[in-house]
Amino acid sequence: MSALLTSSNVDPKGPSGRSRRRAVFALGGVAVVLAAFTGWVAWQAQGLEARILAEIQPHLATDVHIEGLEVSLLAAWPDVEVQLRGVHIADALDPQRDFLSMERVDLRVACWPLLEGKLEVKSLGLSQGAVSVRRESAARENWKFWKDQESAESGLSEWRIDALTLEEVEVAGDWTGSEDRIQWQAAVSTADLAVSVVPEGGLRLSGALDLPASRLQVGEDTWLDEVGVAMEIEGRMSGGDATFQFSDAALTRAQKAVNLEGGVEVKEGRFGLALSAPEVEWDAVDAVLPPVLRPSLSEGASRIRGKGGLDVVVAQQKTTDFTMAWPGPTSEAWKGGWAVRADVAGTRILEQGQVAAIQSGAVVAHETRQGWRAETEAVRASVAGGELEIQGEAGGHGQRWDIDADARGIFRPAALSAWAGPAVTWPEGWSLADEGQVSVECGLHILGDGRGGVTWEAQEGAKVTAQDLRWMGQGAQCGVGAVDFVWNGSGWRAECVDIRVPGAQAQATLSCENEGQLDLSLDGLEVEPFLAVLDQWSTLSASTGNSGSARPWDVTVSCGPLRYGSFAADEVRMTGRWAAEQFNVTALDADAMGGQWSGTGTVDRFRVDFDGRMAGVDLPAFLEATDGLGQATLLPRHVRGRAWAEGHVGYAFQSGSRQPWDAQVTARVEDGELIEFDLLQEIPAALEADRKSRWIADAEDMRRRLRRVRFEPLVVEVEFKRDVLTLEPVTVESDAMDVGVEGWYRLGGRMDFTLDFALRDLKSGEGELGTMEEDGLGHRFFLAVGGTLEEPEFGYDRQAHQSHRREQRQGAWSRLKGVLQGANAEEEAPLAAPIEGTSAVPLVELTAPVAGDSAAVAPRSAPVPF
Repeated sequence: MSALLTSSNVDPKGPSGRSRRRAVFALGGVAVVLAAFTGWVAWQAQGLEARILAEIQPHLATDVHIEGLEVSLLAAWPDVEVQLRGVHIADALDPQRDFLSMERVDLRVACWPLLEGKLEVKSLGLSQGAVSVRRESAARENWKFWKDQESAESGLSEWRIDALTLEEVEVAGDWTGSEDRIQWQAAVSTADLAVSVVPEGGLRLSGALDLPASRLQVGEDTWLDEVGVAMEIEGRMSGGDATFQFSDAALTRAQKAVNLEGGVEVKEGRFGLALSAPEVEWDAVDAVLPPVLRPSLSEGASRIRGKGGLDVVVAQQKTTDFTMAWPGPTSEAWKGGWAVRADVAGTRILEQGQVAAIQSGAVVAHETRQGWRAETEAVRASVAGGELEIQGEAGGHGQRWDIDADARGIFRPAALSAWAGPAVTWPEGWSLADEGQVSVECGLHILGDGRGGVTWEAQEGAKVTAQDLRWMGQGAQCGVGAVDFVWNGSGWRAECVDIRVPGAQAQATLSCENEGQLDLSLDGLEVEPFLAVLDQWSTLSASTGNSGSARPWDVTVSCGPLRYGSFAADEVRMTGRWAAEQFNVTALDADAMGGQWSGTGTVDRFRVDFDGRMAGVDLPAFLEATDGLGQATLLPRHVRGRAWAEGHVGYAFQSGSRQPWDAQVTARVEDGELIEFDLLQEIPAALEADRKSRWIADAEDMRRRLRRVRFEPLVVEVEFKRDVLTLEPVTVESDAMDVGVEGWYRLGGRMDFTLDFALRDLKSGEGELGTMEEDGLGHRFFLAVGGTLEEPEFGYDRQAHQSHRREQRQGAWSRLKGVLQGANAEEEAPLAAPIEGTSAVPLVELTAPVAGDSAAVAPRSAPVPF
């Protein structure tokens, strides 16, 4: 470079050369001045550490211990940096404790004011330590570790701190005001605050705070627990009062954050807090909710989705000096303490996979002496394909809570059923159609026991109306045209119109208070399609509430034409009572088969038992309706007449028998006829084919007489058990012949009967020797009938004949003995009880056969099933 400067092309005496020389001289002058000033400052700073300690000590009202002090002029030029190490300041209320304990305290002090006797601290930094702030109820604070300015014996005229920084500092507070005790703990990661003196007294602070872990307890309630706080703060402190507002704040708990703004106030020993979160994610809201609400709302909050507005106030007085959007509830029940307002517009509630979208409304909750209360401000929501409006109040203590609400809404049936979830179920393959509508207007009281149990009760006047409900499934459809349900306070009443199920159309009225009442009117009933659907719906269990058993129900049923297979009834009327899983039929009346039926009985899940009677029933209609009582030989075209009967009939639902019926019936037949009955026509053929019987029977004459047989009034006793029908001995008197009959028949299987004929009835009335007459000796013929109804087997019943002859001889000996003794041995037999009938045909009394009489039938042993 020197070569370039001495080049022949440059004139050292030119204008450029002179400018450079002046710049060099100026720079040298500045360097000399700086060196002189630095030397002077260094001379002034000799013993500055001792001077600062000597000047600070008279201002301290408590013991201060500093392990070391370093002063640096160059690190903070033109200020002075002071670093205190191992600083301990004693608690003003308890000298045995520390108010402040720091590994390092950094002060940045203005140099010129210090030289003039003033301590102007531009910044104060606390690092790696702890601060404990306490205030007692007597308005004594532990942070008054300096003396008032007037009493100071120092030449320093004033204090001043422009900035305060904290790094890795634990701050603990214990504030006892006029009401609750407030305690907090915070781990301060960083804090950078600007500090200024307020002319009217006190300090103003503003800046940023980052607290990774905080805890706040008001009274017995923990508000913040391991909650991170980051915020911009601004406020003032004056004496024992403090007011701060913060913005751009974020509360973080369990990796969920709530952005908010708010303020905190301490005034005359009273603590106040206000938080406002315009858009809060509801799944993170427990970070700022009052802890007393968390147990009650934790389950419900898990179903809430989306964002809403949240305001929180904690105040021992209803007014605060800082201005917030929501000052607190207007309820007279709020005496201070905490309060929460949630703006739920735009919130979605998820339940059973269904969503309710809230359109408008707010919920306000606040503290009470017994716990908490909450009120709603007309919450409107789109739910279940319709709309719901609800307004009410709630309260709680601990985990117990209750709700009183007035609700009204209109919904789609299928969507409402989906919301109800497990409480309302349909059979497999069935679903509720979405057409129609359900309207609700009711007051509800809902109670939570704190253990997951919830009970509810509708208030008096609650109403539910439904129209056009339809269920579809399994190739069938059920429906109700309209339902009107009203709750009267102690019970309810429901009117159901146009009930449609496969095989039936009906109307019903149901009411229930202490007991239930069902009045059902069916226009008609086809039983088979109805039972097919009923079997699918019978798998559903009805709720019995908290009692553990269903209430008793009185039931009245009236039904028009009824058909079940071949059975048909013109009209059926029934009354009964359902209790203890059993239905007791107190009266059953029916017009069927040309006659009347009546009875009483019981029905449970195991069997049916009925005691009843029928009167004036048409025999062909009876056989047609009962499918011939399980046989296909005696057809309706074979019989004429009317019948009366009474007795017992039972049906076992879980019986292993092919025929689960059992019966004991006494029947009476009047005007009875048998017409062209094939089984009777086979009797003459059987007698004609038998060589031993041929001589005693006129087969052709008998065949003619048996084509149409007219009976005298006839009474029979029939027992049916375990698939076997047993006919007690009976004499059938007819215009063709008189026949004694007894035996048994297994439905669909074999039979064993004995027919007892008088010998005179086997031949024609006019013989070769003239008219045949009974000789009075009781000569009879016994015909055994076996095989099946389709393939009967005939034969001579020798055992029955021998039994008959023994009875004849015994009867003759008894009559002879009576004559010898002068007494009549043949006493009149008692009359059998008649069967009452309802037709105009009078019933005749039946006389039991006298032992030894020619019409007597030999007793048989009980049939042995094959």
